[in-house]
Amino acid sequence: MTFQAEMETSKITSVIMILLLLFHNVYLFGFYVPDSIYRDATYYWPLDEINITIKNVQAVKKERKDANNIPPSPRSGDYWKAQVNGGFKDLKTKQEGRLFNNCVVSQGVVNQSLQTDGKGAWVNFGSFVNTCVSNLSLCPNGLTVALWIKYQILDNNGLQYFMGTSGNKDGLRGFLIYQDFPYDREDHLAIKVENGSVLWKRSFAVPRNNWTHVTFTWDERDGLEIYSNGSYVGGDPKGKTTQPENNYHTTFTLGRPNNEFVFSKAAYDEIAVWERKLHPREIEAVFQRTAKIGLSPDLEKGKTKHLTAVLCIFYSYELLNIEPKKKSIT
Repeated sequence: MTFQAEMETSKITSVIMILLLLFHNVYLFGFYVPDSIYRDATYYWPLDEINITIKNVQAVKKERKDANNIPPSPRSGDYWKAQVNGGFKDLKTKQEGRLFNNCVVSQGVVNQSLQTDGKGAWVNFGSFVNTCVSNLSLCPNGLTVALWIKYQILDNNGLQYFMGTSGNKDGLRGFLIYQDFPYDREDHLAIKVENGSVLWKRSFAVPRNNWTHVTFTWDERDGLEIYSNGSYVGGDPKGKTTQPENNYHTTFTLGRPNNEFVFSKAAYDEIAVWERKLHPREIEAVFQRTAKIGLSPDLEKGKTKHLTAVLCIFYSYELLNIEPKKKSIT
């Protein structure tokens, strides 16, 4: 074999190795642009294309009561007289949720957002009984929750409960994102997670009336870690021992805790849950992509395959020094 033939054989071998490496990186590790930044999320609610329609209250009254397993509360206001709006689905599992009262859609960070009015509007994502989301003891790989939120202060002496699968007192499994204004006295949010024996909790600064991307992760080794706009802002690595309540709710709610009708005023967008602990770089990527920093959101239908093909062709031409044939002009 001549020296030139050996060089050509070496180039071809190099191209094959690069193609294999590109395939390995893209499809196994996702180092390049993935099909979706939520490709491996367990649950994902973009809150887009929500059609709000009024249903007959009497026809669904018993259904709502059974689904929540909660008697009417004196603080529930006009809940039992309220309208029930149209449902929507989690894009991953197709589980259907319901919107109650005056939920409003408006412009969000990515397309459309959903707002609750603090007077009775709330969302029921459905029951998550025997899942990692409502029982952290079922999360061997940890848990991550991410969303965009823009909240308003209802009053200077109250508390607001924005989203979660836990109630507004200790001992209830699940997680809860809330605001304890009497405690913090500033624009803060707080996050608590409980696995039935330990409570992890931390508050952090979030300005009112501004969109903020909030992410938290949890696992038994590192405890609670919180990120704001893609950056780590604090956590609770150890937690404290609590006495678990025998009766706890597993409904995933937005706009109130799942054990009491205490409402909050906020707008929400791009809610996602992973039944694993995301790496800080993944969290930063979700924030940047949804905030349109550097790249377009590319949330649902990505271009991984197209990008892979372009990269493969580019490296092939570079290594083999092949130029595409130009059409002759006659």
